Amino acid sequence: MEIDFSVMAVSQSNGIRQVVGFAHHFLALLGIFLQLRICFLVRALMASVFIVPSVRIPLPSSMVLTSILCGVMLLTCGLLEYCLCEAMML
Repeated sequence: MEIDFSVMAVSQSNGIRQVVGFAHHFLALLGIFLQLRICFLVRALMASVFIVPSVRIPLPSSMVLTSILCGVMLLTCGLLEYCLCEAMML
């Protein structure tokens, strides 16, 4: 009885690629979910500033700052996803 080790190696590498691909997509989705949660938290915290404990002054510019922060975080997630894709190709 002969064993073809090349077929076994190919099937193992395909299995590893499938696991890495699943982990890649799972981590990307988890990262986006966490970034959106952080965006909502930052938006809630920046919605008002306490100057006097009883007076709240809404800041319209906080929405702009929050949008910029969310955009930077989403770009970071995209860059991480790109790096993982490149690492998978190696």
